[in-house]
Amino acid sequence: MGRRDLPICIEQVHLLAWAGMTNDGYPISLSRSRDLRDVRGMETRVVDTIPEWRYQAAVIARLHDMEDRGLPFTCAGDMNRAKRGRRERMEAKVTGMTAGEADVRVYMFGGRLLSIELKTPKGARSKAQKDRHKKLAHLGFIVVTIKADTPEEMADEVERIVRVHL
Repeated sequence: MGRRDLPICIEQVHLLAWAGMTNDGYPISLSRSRDLRDVRGMETRVVDTIPEWRYQAAVIARLHDMEDRGLPFTCAGDMNRAKRGRRERMEAKVTGMTAGEADVRVYMFGGRLLSIELKTPKGARSKAQKDRHKKLAHLGFIVVTIKADTPEEMADEVERIVRVHL
């Protein structure tokens, strides 16, 4: 029996597309106290961690929408954390990718830069991020770290902060 063929309890059908994934594609952690074929012996639990890239995608979509409505800024997102092989890591480093760079940059009128670090509810800044953000702030740039429970809440907070700085 494959992972996608695992039986699921009727109460869980509205939550799950397949055992192992929620309707939104988030992973499910499966644990069992008896044989997998015994539905009563299987506990299915939705993992409450939304990947950071989903937060960033919501923020970038919101910023692009604001920009499309004519607000005077442009933005760029970064995926420094992306998984890379040895060669890709070397290429990224020699071409200027810098550890600790913020996830989102908002370029505003007058040469101002707003750097935004996005964190999931359980996320924390790394030492490289703390050092980089401190250096950017010392140079006069605005650096903020935002933590939110959902991607939508994070997009709302980023929009609020950007509007304050425009």
